[in-house]
Amino acid sequence: MARKLQTPKISKRWPWRPIAAVAITLAVVAGIVIALDQAGLEAMKRLGPRERFRVKFADLHCDSPPRMDRRQFLAEVRYTSRFSESFIATEEAEREHLRQAFLTHPWVESVNGISVQAGNTVSVSLKFREPMLAVRVDGGGLRLVDAHGILLPECEPAKGIAVFLSVQPGPASPAGKTWDNELVRRAVELTSTYRAASLELTSKDWILVQRDGKTLHVPR
Repeated sequence: MARKLQTPKISKRWPWRPIAAVAITLAVVAGIVIALDQAGLEAMKRLGPRERFRVKFADLHCDSPPRMDRRQFLAEVRYTSRFSESFIATEEAEREHLRQAFLTHPWVESVNGISVQAGNTVSVSLKFREPMLAVRVDGGGLRLVDAHGILLPECEPAKGIAVFLSVQPGPASPAGKTWDNELVRRAVELTSTYRAASLELTSKDWILVQRDGKTLHVPR
């Protein structure tokens, strides 16, 4: 008995489905890449203008304290404040941070202003503490204080600074802080009141020599 030939079954699966799946996958990947590229471009657009105003701390324009050049002064400010190497000059928060950085230096009494000029030049206007009195200390040498009794960094006093001749213990407080010494504070007051050129403390009174050469005795 002859066998019937079976007609081969024709698959109903669509032959383009695998191709479509690959195409869809590639399209999704391409979309993700394009989206990431676009996000990166937008980020660069935002970052670009901001970075144009980045200024190196060492390039700041400002005056410097007595017997100190600008480069040394800026290096000390950055060291005492731990300020970054550069900053964005147009950002208010960064300028406030800069102001606080200068106030950490013992010579700086106040920051009067910070301005940004053409060419990305940043200028800082400062008021420095002015020495009023030189105090003789143990071991020789002199230490300076301003009109508020703030201890100043060690340096040679300028000509004409009043001198407290009675030797005092060396200060325990660092420069930029009030010298915790009652006699030094009193000497500053007397110097301001009587325009003294020199002061000396005895067991009975203060002996003041004024700038015109007159001698005054002020009770302790």
